Amino acid sequence: MSNKDLVTGVKVNLGTEEIEVRPLTIRQLRRFVKVVGNLNFDNQTELSDDDIDNMIEAVSIALEKAAPELSSDKESIEDSLDIRTFNAILNAAMGVDPNE
Repeated sequence: MSNKDLVTGVKVNLGTEEIEVRPLTIRQLRRFVKVVGNLNFDNQTELSDDDIDNMIEAVSIALEKAAPELSSDKESIEDSLDIRTFNAILNAAMGVDPNE
């Protein structure tokens, strides 16, 4: 039995494509927490390149099962996401419906 058999996901619109992001498995969560822990949002007006790289890595983990081809292509992630979509994907990956 897989995660997608147990839990419904949240549909997130990536421009011309809609994907269903499901909550992370425990295995994914271990990696995700390490990456998100490296994000520094102390200064809300500036993001460093390291912060953006960590954001892309976090989204990559969240998309592994929903969109494996996109997940493995960091440049495509950067070209596909805006900050709103980034937040929606991370919320969905953590089991929160960003539409509620």
